[in-house]
Amino acid sequence: SRYKPVFLDSDLESELPVILAWYAEDVTRLVEKEVQEVEAEIRAKYPEAAFIELEPDSKDTDMRALSNIGTKSFRASERDAMTRALAHLARTLDNR
Repeated sequence: SRYKPVFLDSDLESELPVILAWYAEDVTRLVEKEVQEVEAEIRAKYPEAAFIELEPDSKDTDMRALSNIGTKSFRASERDAMTRALAHLARTLDNR
């Protein structure tokens, strides 16, 4: 992961807010790129589509992730999801 050395080599006491801001920006860019890829697939299949609206569909929109932090299964699930997201982000950044 690109962020591992950043977290390990930084003074987290002073730099954590900036690192988390960068990370959040990269996650936002990753989601934006995924939305663009889905839109491109839809346009390829339906070229006549004038407007494509993609909306998140989550049952957890009113819940904060930290509310489940104490459960081992949640942590494992989140760790797996983040590993996949970071790998995708790394591939995306490498393709620039």
